Amino acid sequence: MPGKLRYFFDKAFLQNIITLVIGLVIGIPFGLWTNGLIQASAGVADRRNLTKAYTELLERLKAQVSIIPSLPASAMLEHDLEFSLFESTASMKYDLLDLALCVQLDELHSDLRQYQRKVHTLQRLVTEHPDAFTMMENGEVRTKDVGKQGEVLSCMYAYTSGSLSGQRGVLARRIEETQGLLRKMVE
Repeated sequence: MPGKLRYFFDKAFLQNIITLVIGLVIGIPFGLWTNGLIQASAGVADRRNLTKAYTELLERLKAQVSIIPSLPASAMLEHDLEFSLFESTASMKYDLLDLALCVQLDELHSDLRQYQRKVHTLQRLVTEHPDAFTMMENGEVRTKDVGKQGEVLSCMYAYTSGSLSGQRGVLARRIEETQGLLRKMVE
């Protein structure tokens, strides 16, 4: 070996290379294993927190869906359904929850949005045409006889309010089914 290279590849250099290789062979797998443990425990905690949040949300929505149709039209807008959790976890839930539950949650979110639109339609119908409707003390709405417009508004009101009460039962069942899937995940 030429003179300069002999000093470069001396005993200390070889010891350093061997130490480096041993460190890499042991250190990288150990670091990956440790990272996997940390990620797994964080995923379990995130999953638990998300299922708890959805469980609490579904309880509130179930109560809201059952009470909204019995409210007077003027009070319906004050009881908007809560969608923030559905929207803020739209993509994250697919990483943490089962696919069947995610699909069920998305369908429920869509159904609740449709229900909310009907509530708003009914509320606007009554408040924008106060001359066509009479609010009774028990919250019941009756149409006044105002000719053709009254007939049209009466039909719109009957359709929307009937649709709300019919959809309320469907939503209650869907919420219960989703709660059942959430309970299975927790167990």
